[in-house]
Amino acid sequence: MLNSFAWFAAIGSLFLFADLRRRGALWKKKWIGSVFLGLGTLQVFDGIVAHEILRIHQVRYNVNTLPYDLAWNLAGGFLLLIGIVLLLQTRNPSSKS
Repeated sequence: MLNSFAWFAAIGSLFLFADLRRRGALWKKKWIGSVFLGLGTLQVFDGIVAHEILRIHQVRYNVNTLPYDLAWNLAGGFLLLIGIVLLLQTRNPSSKS
């Protein structure tokens, strides 16, 4: 179910991206920041809900998964941070790039 939704969201976002580009309204830095924010959110959500709460699709089985889960969630947090920084930089309309 999640994979189906992800594909529909990805395809829909490509149509939106193409429309913005066609109209000359594409704000690249904001788009890149949003991509990082989405990737980080999905990764942290997956790490917390799927790995920790539901305990499904672990990276490895029959071992201590804490180091793997920490690395996964820290990487997701780093992606989130990049996205937030990029989006905060686009709050000023004069910084369009």
